[in-house]
Amino acid sequence: MFRWQAHKGLIRSLAFDPKGHLLATATGKSNFLHLWDVQTGALVRKLDVGSPVQVVAFAPASPLVAAGSLAAVRIWDTLRWEPFSNLDASYVYEIAFAQGDWPSLAAASAGNVSVWSGISLPSPQGRHVPYLRLSHGSHIVCLDFTPDGRLVTNSLDKHVAIWELITGTPLRTWDRPSTPNHGPIRVSPDGTRVAYAHGKVVTVREIDPPFQESGPTSFVGHTGPVWALGWSADGRGLMTTSSDGTARLWDSTSGSLIRSLDWGIGKIYAADFSPDGLTCAAGGQSGEVVVWDVDG
Repeated sequence: MFRWQAHKGLIRSLAFDPKGHLLATATGKSNFLHLWDVQTGALVRKLDVGSPVQVVAFAPASPLVAAGSLAAVRIWDTLRWEPFSNLDASYVYEIAFAQGDWPSLAAASAGNVSVWSGISLPSPQGRHVPYLRLSHGSHIVCLDFTPDGRLVTNSLDKHVAIWELITGTPLRTWDRPSTPNHGPIRVSPDGTRVAYAHGKVVTVREIDPPFQESGPTSFVGHTGPVWALGWSADGRGLMTTSSDGTARLWDSTSGSLIRSLDWGIGKIYAADFSPDGLTCAAGGQSGEVVVWDVDG
């Protein structure tokens, strides 16, 4: 386990780069996106976003990193660390890239989700307009893409939805208990399951269930709301972090707890698995980053 003091205030979002060498952090207060060396905790570079950065995401299969802020979504080419595109959005608090060389990107902001098709044209000064906006009746607070390009969303009301982005209509919705807090949602690496949080509970279910669905699996044990979750690379493990200050690793099939960790860093708002699935990182209330070996 390795930890360092990355920020004086809380960490709202963090993400590993596709090689697992860098970790990007956003505080929700600073105009800069910070990138850190995972092995040493050294600050590698700062990217000026221009307004407070709320969320960060790396494209899984292309050299791009995006920062969602109060004014726009800005994207950089990670090969040269040059501005790539500005996307027309404001008050963005969640973003996700799809798979592919020229991936789509979705951003959640107040009242809707904006979707841009393949991010392929550099635009350092211009702003790209989304080709689709989705409305779900209430704030969609978290989202993710399936490997085949569908969008899954978790909203502040009682619904989880899967969207067909060609038509902009939901293919399937699931009801869940209504909770007032942020509830993360993540698709398993093989695209067959989705995990989403509602309050202190995490639910895992099949995205395309057979005629006789086996039913969802519940993960119960946190004493505070779950703020982040992630899948291991093989889909067997599910990691959750919470305002109770713990990170927990679960068996994703049975729902049984494998390990619970508490480093005394306060509420944990952000967490991510490294691409190889061997390492996790978490950050939150104290501004510290903790990196640990999953099997350690």
